[in-house]
Amino acid sequence: MTALFLAIVIARQIGSSCTTPPCAANPTDVVAKTSVAFGKYPRGEEIYGPMEDGYTQQHSKFLDSLGCTSGKGHVPAGIDSYLSEQIIAKACDIKLPRQESGKHVGLLDDCGADTVENYFVNNFTCLYKWQGKHSTKVGEGIDAAKTPIYGKWEDYEQLMLPALDACGAHFGYTPESPTVEVYHHHVQDLAPFTVGCFGPSQSGGLVSLSVCRSLYPECGSSPTTVHTYAGEVKYDKFCPCFDAMGSNVGLVTTPQKWVYTELSDKSESCEAKGRRPITTKKECADALQSMNVVTTRDPWDVNDDTGAAGIRDGTHAGCNLRRQDSKNLVQMLFRVGTNIKGGSFNAVCKSKVE
Repeated sequence: MTALFLAIVIARQIGSSCTTPPCAANPTDVVAKTSVAFGKYPRGEEIYGPMEDGYTQQHSKFLDSLGCTSGKGHVPAGIDSYLSEQIIAKACDIKLPRQESGKHVGLLDDCGADTVENYFVNNFTCLYKWQGKHSTKVGEGIDAAKTPIYGKWEDYEQLMLPALDACGAHFGYTPESPTVEVYHHHVQDLAPFTVGCFGPSQSGGLVSLSVCRSLYPECGSSPTTVHTYAGEVKYDKFCPCFDAMGSNVGLVTTPQKWVYTELSDKSESCEAKGRRPITTKKECADALQSMNVVTTRDPWDVNDDTGAAGIRDGTHAGCNLRRQDSKNLVQMLFRVGTNIKGGSFNAVCKSKVE
């Protein structure tokens, strides 16, 4: 925990010490604990908030192991793990995460856990299965209510993701509460990943973006600018309250509506057609759903420059992030039954619904 945030914790109630939500959740420390075990991870492992403590010269050995050269890949404290990874990738001209000689290389392991201390931050795919309807429970918050946390799907059979409030939760039925709607969190692909704050609101409803940000003095401060392969990103360090577009400085409360189309010519690009490539896991799932493409596993795969797919058996559909010329990101969609190894893929683009 950083000294800055420790001072803030001392100055106000947070997490388990707050019995009257909405409450702040420590973005750099424990916000929940797992409720299931998997492999080396026992039940009760800690789940941390989204923000990293930063990467500096003292992390040179670790950064070198990722492929950075000396002095590169430094990231300030207070930036979420996914964005931190993308900043390091850009600064060091590498791809993260990636598979290398059968080994996962990234800030976290392939289940989203810290490789040294074994606490979870994001992903959680080893803790629940992509099958059935509502995802199963993966954890409980450290708030007084022990608000449950579930995998990402509201209904996997329909590829339906839940609409969540600024805390990352909503009211709905769960496997443990099939007849009474309860307030619960879902795993998200992007920050805050699990818990942005502890709800519900004072009136017992959903927590708005403005209320979430009011819980954190860091929100609304002067944003910093960071650089990834996808371009510049404005970011409020230590602010775990993100709008509908995944920004913690933006004010979009209604998700942007997009229409997704697949280009017929494999040599075409989205930009050449006046459209935009899809660049996030959520857009990948939305595109698959809108195009009636069904996949039986996590459809997201971060790929190398060659386009050789990580989903290799040719029987699944998914999105694949390619890095071209070490700069430009192109999002691809793989159709069910295509010869993925042979490169049978077309770009899938998005355009705004006017």
